[in-house]
Amino acid sequence: MSDYFNLNNGVEEAKGIIAKLKKVKFNKKLLILIILVVIGIPTTVILSQQKQVVEKQASIVNPSTVSELSSLVMTKGKLDLRVDKAGKSTTSEGRQVGVAVTKAKERKEKMLKLAEENPEEFLLNALPSQVTKNLSLQVRDQVEKEVDIKGKLVVIHYDDIKNKKDKFEYRVQVFDNNQKMVKSYDLYSAKPLRYLQTGTEVSVKGYGLDNKVVIQGGGEVDTTGLHVYDSPKQNPLGPQKVLAILFNFDDDLRKPISKDEARKILFSDDAQSIKSYYKTNSYDKVQVEGDVVGYYTLPSSNESCDGSYVWGTAAQAIAYDRGIKLSDYNRILYIFPTKGNCWASAWATIGGVPSEAWMTEVKTVGIYAHELGHNFGSAHANSLSCGDKPIGEFEYGYPNGCTSNEYGDPADVMGYTPWEHMFHFNAPHKEETNYLADSQILTVDTDSTVTVNALENVDSSVKAIRVPISESGSYYYISLRKAIDYDQNLPTGITDGVGIHLWRRYNQFNNSSGSTQLIDNTTEAEGSVDFRNSSLTDGKSFIDTQNGISVKQISHDQDKATVEIKIDKSVCRHLSPDLSVSPLSQVGIQGEELAYDFTVKNNDSPNCGASDFSVNGYAAVGGFQTSSPAMSIGPGETKIIQVKIKSSNNDPIGVYKVTGELRSQYPRHSRDTQVAYIVFGSLAYVVANPDRIDTSLGSEPSIILATAMDTNYKRILGGVNYEWKFISDDQVGTIENVNTSTNKFTPNRPGNGGITVKATFNNYSSSFEIPVNVSGTLTPTPTKKTLKLEPTADAFVGKDKPSANHGSLNYFQTDSTPSTISYLKFDLSSLAGKKILKAILRIKVSDSSDATQSLNEVSSSSWTESRINFKNKPSFGNKIVSFKANKANKIVMLDIEKIVNLKKGRVFTLGIDSAGSNTAKFYSRESALSNRPQLVIEYQ
Repeated sequence: MSDYFNLNNGVEEAKGIIAKLKKVKFNKKLLILIILVVIGIPTTVILSQQKQVVEKQASIVNPSTVSELSSLVMTKGKLDLRVDKAGKSTTSEGRQVGVAVTKAKERKEKMLKLAEENPEEFLLNALPSQVTKNLSLQVRDQVEKEVDIKGKLVVIHYDDIKNKKDKFEYRVQVFDNNQKMVKSYDLYSAKPLRYLQTGTEVSVKGYGLDNKVVIQGGGEVDTTGLHVYDSPKQNPLGPQKVLAILFNFDDDLRKPISKDEARKILFSDDAQSIKSYYKTNSYDKVQVEGDVVGYYTLPSSNESCDGSYVWGTAAQAIAYDRGIKLSDYNRILYIFPTKGNCWASAWATIGGVPSEAWMTEVKTVGIYAHELGHNFGSAHANSLSCGDKPIGEFEYGYPNGCTSNEYGDPADVMGYTPWEHMFHFNAPHKEETNYLADSQILTVDTDSTVTVNALENVDSSVKAIRVPISESGSYYYISLRKAIDYDQNLPTGITDGVGIHLWRRYNQFNNSSGSTQLIDNTTEAEGSVDFRNSSLTDGKSFIDTQNGISVKQISHDQDKATVEIKIDKSVCRHLSPDLSVSPLSQVGIQGEELAYDFTVKNNDSPNCGASDFSVNGYAAVGGFQTSSPAMSIGPGETKIIQVKIKSSNNDPIGVYKVTGELRSQYPRHSRDTQVAYIVFGSLAYVVANPDRIDTSLGSEPSIILATAMDTNYKRILGGVNYEWKFISDDQVGTIENVNTSTNKFTPNRPGNGGITVKATFNNYSSSFEIPVNVSGTLTPTPTKKTLKLEPTADAFVGKDKPSANHGSLNYFQTDSTPSTISYLKFDLSSLAGKKILKAILRIKVSDSSDATQSLNEVSSSSWTESRINFKNKPSFGNKIVSFKANKANKIVMLDIEKIVNLKKGRVFTLGIDSAGSNTAKFYSRESALSNRPQLVIEYQ
């Protein structure tokens, strides 16, 4: 859309513009300036991008020079981010700014050229916000910025017909809520943008420098850095209301064509008019009508054609001032004189409502038809030279080893014709513009013999056969041409049989795609570009071995042709994979490992097995190491291979390019790409969590986590040495002796203190202090004491004499037959509230036994030594421990700390029984002092 198409919103505004234009004789720059001042629209500098079939122009900027300048800018213009523990910089911003600004300005000029000449190198050298936010403000103003904008595309295509060259220009226009344009950006892409149209709503993420924005591009509709939201519904059918505006200049008042001549070329019923041509070409589906206005004299000069877009805007403003209702027209043509200094013969927007076209070859009717074809959404009709064969092996969806000849189709007005002839669109272009109905296009994907009718015939018959090419996204189109009406002068080598075109769709919103490629089926010597005899003849075949497709012409006459199509789906066909990388550029510090995602789509035919893909990386400069896993990817599958790239500890600040080589066991899968690793920054500071410790005696230990941060405000994940110590010798706890990022503080006395953690990375160090406060009262450690207790009573009872009492004997005994058990009673009342540390029961063997003895809990301590017998004995509880009494005079020592802890402060009883019939005897409390049972207890 033109900058001024919304002037319908204000007649007075338009009149104001014209009045200012008339006051002074302006040159181009002043004309632009006055427009900006009056309606507030920013200057737009237009980008040029070669189409993907045009060989990329060699860059005049040495990328290595830009990388060196980037390193200088980052080094000299960097804020020194050594910070104190509060995170504040300890140095001033002014350090070395003068040198850095000078280098930054020099770098900017080279980067602006790279944006136009080599956008990929621009992106590889672009400095992300992680870097630029650490540069001084003066330097930051001279470097690119990350941008994220939403707007509408303007796509202009330039035709240098004489030299058979073309180029595209892309811009993104941003509008306010009132649909008034407030900003315009030039758009450049590292990889080809697919065939997008004017008016497409997009969001763009990339890097901006001045009014230039560079994105990664590539892909289909949604490319890296460009997302399509919507595209205007192009309507190349029905009435096409054309406004032709004739204008000249203050310093060139020539009128290269009269209004009557222009009207005759465009709108007359003459057979060679645009109106008549499109009526026939579209099978009466397009009606071209309109008006011719002018001449208007612009207060500007045509010494250069760089202002042509603004000329059109100004011409619209004058027309509007003269009462022309611009909204009545959906196509606008500009006709004007030039001084032979324009790059192109004509240029036009691709699509758009309204579309626009600029004409300098003003009396050549075929060029009008060609430019309107671009307005309707069509690209060029090219031809494909593959040496001495009709087709090459496919790479990236197109034949490898072949050359696309711009304008090379001699039988389509969108190609190069003598221009006094306006030949019909070819079959793919007629599908693209909806001149052919779906029912007139036959898709063949199995072996078939089919008939196709002449493209010129005005009926509902099949006029194109479409054959899908494996997984490439491309198609072969088979059609027949007939020497009639506008095609009456076609060469016989075109009309003698079917022609075959290669075409690939791109845009899902409006079916718009790239250039068509005419295939030469009668190749001469290698290098020939004569396509006037490119059709098949009866009995001849076109064979694409790689894709298993053959087309044989059986017969033909002027109205129809019969062809035999064979498709071999059994063959495995290895195709070049799709490859994209995200992110293209990252920032790391010395020794840091970064991860890049390589997205790989295996485009092999379905009959192929999975392939094992891997990525090898290398850098021409720097000590970089790369690693990546092998990935099995089947046909049609898309997977991500994560490539890890690590800089060395010695790589200085700078931009480093690392080449990633995608490989598998099949050579056709080999693809290379580059990513950027920007080494910037070092250790800035270390922080700890928690940043202070408030705890109390007896609490669980406090875990402390230290984190080293770089000057990009990122955590340093590896290679950091941490040193922990107390601030002074007056310690209030303990820490572990470690050099890792995690430590543990255990309090051991109340008071205040502090811990220091020091991080060291690549000869840079930073420390952080952690205040410590321990509350509570230090309780003196109690003294350990020992208590030795003898039983207050002991006795044994026997089943053989159930009423007998044996409490006064100097021994007690155990036996299983007859049942004989013993009891020992202890008074622990003095241990109430004490902490039992250890309790050992000592009993001395009098008569040994091999039987196993058991020490048990007893249910009651109410028995007396003088009255206990087998009949009134208390029962046993849980067994405490088993032991042997197999040696006379042996002292048996039994650990009973648990039961003593349970019974402390009370009187309790222990019982002993035997598992064998051999009697065991032990000294009782009535025996000699050294032989008596004893309970030895340690306590606090």
